[in-house]
Amino acid sequence: LNLSDAYLRKGDTTSAVQYIDEAASKFPDSAKIVNQKIVLNITTGKSEKVISDIEAQMKADPKNGDLPFYLGYAYESVKQPEKALAAYKKGTEAKPDDARNYGAAAAIILNQARDVYNAASGIPTNKEAEYKAKLQEAYTLADTALPYLQKATELDAKSKGYWENMRFYYQLKGDDAKAKEI
Repeated sequence: LNLSDAYLRKGDTTSAVQYIDEAASKFPDSAKIVNQKIVLNITTGKSEKVISDIEAQMKADPKNGDLPFYLGYAYESVKQPEKALAAYKKGTEAKPDDARNYGAAAAIILNQARDVYNAASGIPTNKEAEYKAKLQEAYTLADTALPYLQKATELDAKSKGYWENMRFYYQLKGDDAKAKEI
């Protein structure tokens, strides 16, 4: 772990990954080493490689609430939001006092709701029923993010990102007064 960190501080990510991978193979039960391996591989663009490693580690240590967060992050980095959302939801179960999984789940849902909302904007004005249905779909989807947002801000009230997402939720819903409160 220290050797990997030393290479990382020198800017040699190739050697850092090599040594952390070696350490993880020699000490597979070390959560600290495994977590470092995951983070390093994700940050160096090797998310697909590490996804199977994280899934295997989750089977070995299902109570580790950090692993679903990293799995979700890895899935997001390879543009698989549904799998990322499922991982974050598992993380809320494995570690219910960790705001990261709640916040990340809410962000994915809000991004999806924003996409549906934006799609509604492209519907011609002569198709009002279709437009209203699409807006309702966006609102309903956004509402599923609210419990995650509430829990994230409850657990980590100082996180600016969670509060910005909460404001976005209210803006999307058209509740400008509530958005201004945040």
